[in-house]
Amino acid sequence: MTDRAPAFVSAPTPAPDCRCAHGHVPWRSNGYPPEHPNGYLFPFLKSVAAALWAAFVILPVCAVAAQEGDSVPDSTSDSSTLDRLTDIAVDGVAAAGLFSSGVDYAGTGRGRVNWREGYVSLGLSLTRALSGGGAALYGRVSLLASATDGEGDAAGFTTGAERTVAHEDAYAGIRLDRLAGGRVTADLSVGSRYFQIGDGFLVAGDAVNFGDGLGPAFDRGGAYWLGSRRAFRRTAILRLAAGAARMQVFRIGSATAAQARMDLGGVNLDYHLKGVGDIGLAWLRVLDVDTGLAPRRRGLATYNIRYVGAPLRGLSLRGELAVQRSSRTDADSPRVRAFAAYGEVSYRPPAMALSPEIVYRYSRFSGDDPATPDTFEGFDPLFYGFTRGYGTWFQGEVAGNYAGPFNSNAHIHTVRLYIRPHRAIRLGLLGFDFAPRTRAAAFAPAREINLTMEWDITERLFLSPVYGLYSPRAASGGSPDAGPDDRRDNHHFQLFAQWRF
Repeated sequence: MTDRAPAFVSAPTPAPDCRCAHGHVPWRSNGYPPEHPNGYLFPFLKSVAAALWAAFVILPVCAVAAQEGDSVPDSTSDSSTLDRLTDIAVDGVAAAGLFSSGVDYAGTGRGRVNWREGYVSLGLSLTRALSGGGAALYGRVSLLASATDGEGDAAGFTTGAERTVAHEDAYAGIRLDRLAGGRVTADLSVGSRYFQIGDGFLVAGDAVNFGDGLGPAFDRGGAYWLGSRRAFRRTAILRLAAGAARMQVFRIGSATAAQARMDLGGVNLDYHLKGVGDIGLAWLRVLDVDTGLAPRRRGLATYNIRYVGAPLRGLSLRGELAVQRSSRTDADSPRVRAFAAYGEVSYRPPAMALSPEIVYRYSRFSGDDPATPDTFEGFDPLFYGFTRGYGTWFQGEVAGNYAGPFNSNAHIHTVRLYIRPHRAIRLGLLGFDFAPRTRAAAFAPAREINLTMEWDITERLFLSPVYGLYSPRAASGGSPDAGPDDRRDNHHFQLFAQWRF
């Protein structure tokens, strides 16, 4: 499976292929009033109408006016910009997963838990080149149906009765390629769409796909592991590119209760230094949040720096640091002083049989100290997601999705070994060592081993079986509410298939 991080958008593109869900709620809730059963209908209609109106009426007029003065082209002319539709694309994805977990982490006494997930997505993308070249309008709409069957997932986020059909993408944008004498490219889009920063350590779509396990308010349609729904419901994104620099100014908003309906605003900058690598800087701030669900997120600011480089042939280095700060607002919102970081090194010997690759990563996420009630030190992982393959950023198929930790209050050692017996097949052996940062952790120290196969059967058909062995290292520690099942070894099996059409 290849890296699915989207590049600088120059045309309408669907979200990256969905593989793994966001298995974490970084706050606790006592429930939330259920939404009206038609609560998604009117936002859907408004989003689609706004996107289509912008794509075919407002943006053409604005763009042509910017290029040719204040005059508007005659819509009856054969050469009218409004009639020059240059590209229409229809795409679809169907995916299904079979899962079997030897441990029930929901504590409902199910023994071995078996369930199935699936989704089908259909999308329509349109691009319109404007007169004179150097500018284009684009838009995309998509519809997605998802379901969970069987007993529901091992963490209890789904029940097995979820069936949902709803829109996913609904956005429009304009791209200008010839600003500042052709040295700058600008891309502005609004609507419901996917967005990612770096490799998804902090932001990789709105991928929480709970079902009815926590109540109707948290139900997003299930297919929890597949993570089929990843679009932020509200986005406004300005992308600028000039030479080796890339910048995004954005506001992204989640409509899900599982993320406390949080809106983030910020700036992200990436710069390529020849002979050194890529350096990234980001600043993010919570602009709006349901404080009844996540009071600690009010006013939360995150400062981020990251690096990716290949100093020697076959050797790659990665690292990232995120620091979180907020001020105390009331008794329910203590000030936040948290951080997370990772360092990763990988080596792939050039021109060697089986194309072996070995990767080591150490990641660390701060946890809350109960001795400081006025300060909360637990790291909020925000919108992290699956981006660079198994283990990133769902670390361990069992731990990252069901047992924990969920990228908070933990330090994690990861070793990954890959070989390619065939150009279309990659085999992986992944090992994880988990330990809590503070005694307040809701999980016990544990180790996990994953055996993975990623098989591109054709250009459109992908298959991936996985085996996971999750082993808690101690019968004590972890969550005070953990039952005996939480402390048993778990032999976990899954099979994932995806077809693009």
